[in-house]
Amino acid sequence: MIQGQTFLDALEEIYYGYSLSWERLKVKTDCDCNACRLTPKLDLKFVAHYGSYARQDHGKYVELVGYDVNLVHRLLKNHITEETGLRAYAFLTEVCVQALDLGEITESMLEYHEEFPDVGEVVGYIHDLSTIHDEKAQAQTVYVPAETAGLVVDFDLPIPPSLAWDYLSEPDHQRKWREDKLLKISGLEKGRMGTGTMLSLSPEIFGSFAPSDELIADWKPTDYFTYQCMVPSASNTKVRHLYMTELIPTEGGTHVSMRFGVPEAQNPRFTWLVRLVWQIALKHVARRGLKRSAKIIKEMVQEDIRKGKIVPEQLTAAYHPAEDILRLGSE
Repeated sequence: MIQGQTFLDALEEIYYGYSLSWERLKVKTDCDCNACRLTPKLDLKFVAHYGSYARQDHGKYVELVGYDVNLVHRLLKNHITEETGLRAYAFLTEVCVQALDLGEITESMLEYHEEFPDVGEVVGYIHDLSTIHDEKAQAQTVYVPAETAGLVVDFDLPIPPSLAWDYLSEPDHQRKWREDKLLKISGLEKGRMGTGTMLSLSPEIFGSFAPSDELIADWKPTDYFTYQCMVPSASNTKVRHLYMTELIPTEGGTHVSMRFGVPEAQNPRFTWLVRLVWQIALKHVARRGLKRSAKIIKEMVQEDIRKGKIVPEQLTAAYHPAEDILRLGSE
């Protein structure tokens, strides 16, 4: 199962896509029919639950059935909007929250209870989505194109981007493939990684008395993330560069592209020297490091496949991170 933060990130990305489509519709539509006049009152809500189900094959499609599936449909008819005023939200049942191990992330959510005569009380948490559009629209884009990158290392994983994202970004996984048990994370927002989160690598990684700091400058879940890196150097000035990891869905899983931007010195006077040393020696060292990281990541995935934690045959490139426990509705 994907980590809890990735699940929430996926919900927020879906909602942002919905809000962008709605904005375009408003610009292009001047119809004054009753249906079009009522569309501003529509919004998107999610209900997420974790439980058991059976699959019924109807030929052209497969339907999920069972008690827990029915419960999700019942929960779509809730009283959240009447009681809280929220129209854009995700309601996560307590069972789902426990399965995703959301922990302190739920501290920013509103606990909610829904009662059904034949089911009893269902406890869960409300995640407010009303501010997501503005937050993402204002977010800075920091992207390193392959054609202008100072270094590119590509590799493939036999899992979809929604799962590959966790191997590449989750702190404990990073400690393994970076071979840095002392890697520290700071600047979490309500328990979640994202823009503004800082990763501090151990001094041993760069053979220096000072660690390398990597600030997340752009965070686009399951698509790419970019670090603004500050690396100590012997000349008493820091070297900075961008480090981006992009995930591209393929028929067999995910194509991963790790890219370094061309480095520059914190003091512009030394940039020419930094780039000269980069071309002569550091670029080759960095390439070896990224290739070793890629090798470890692939070994981690293969190990989880051998242990049965991942079954590639059940996954496709179109696999959605919320598959089987997400139901969409609008009100």
